[in-house]
Amino acid sequence: MKIDNAVLVLEGGAMRGVFTAGVLDYLMEQNIWITKTIGVSAGSCNAIDYASKQIGRSRDCMIVTKKEEQYLHPFRALRSQGMDMEMLFDKYPHDLHPFDFEAYKDSEITMELDITNCLNGKSEYVVLDHDDGEASLAYCKASCSMPIVCSPVMIHGIPYVDGGVADSIPLKHVMEKYPNCKPIVIKTQMPTYRKTPLSKIKAKGIKRALKKYPLLAETIVKRPEAYNEEVEFINEMERQGKCYVMAPSMQPPTQMEKKEDVLTDFYQHGLNLMKSELPLLLEYLGVDTQIEK
Repeated sequence: MKIDNAVLVLEGGAMRGVFTAGVLDYLMEQNIWITKTIGVSAGSCNAIDYASKQIGRSRDCMIVTKKEEQYLHPFRALRSQGMDMEMLFDKYPHDLHPFDFEAYKDSEITMELDITNCLNGKSEYVVLDHDDGEASLAYCKASCSMPIVCSPVMIHGIPYVDGGVADSIPLKHVMEKYPNCKPIVIKTQMPTYRKTPLSKIKAKGIKRALKKYPLLAETIVKRPEAYNEEVEFINEMERQGKCYVMAPSMQPPTQMEKKEDVLTDFYQHGLNLMKSELPLLLEYLGVDTQIEK
């Protein structure tokens, strides 16, 4: 079943994205395809696996069970080696967890990603070309590249990093671009979560580490305030019935969580929550259908 009057807005959060994987896996199991999607950071990986109709791929890429396939290295984070991006965006899609480039090419889902320009510290929203799956993976890599933890990704000579830096949950962008569609926001933090301002010492450290990109550093320092404003806007839109929000009700894992049981529980939480809320979601979308139990 295709749903054309809605837009999926997928928050990032590195390994917290396994919650979104559970949400989308259940939608795919029910053969429900929302034809407009925007992904941020880990949400971009969730989004392309939804577009390629690969149930379980995002889960399997995030819950790593083999040591030789591990791409998280927290102790190397301060040397821009906290994530092995070549493992994640080369070996995984081409060998270890194959990405279905043909299914992606045939997909009718409009895919948009949020990336952050290192030179000006601002968001850019990129509509992906399904005919060029390799380019789509490159943009996903950029959207997932956490500053300091990972090196920027060069695209057309411009360095880019994690889309969540400048616009963590781009609901405003979606409402402006698709004024007649119904947004569905999938968060990876609990409803009560708010970011705390950075200490002066941490802010100074970020500016020092990113002295090559001062405007990016400034955006990162201001991110807590910007994120909290976005959350308040989302909450207000939800109160007005102008968007549907799904968020975990259990404590999320850390961004760099590696424990299989912790991530599996969070994935299952997302799947179970979507299963229980799907009738409400379809009612919000104005869809009348029978759902398999």
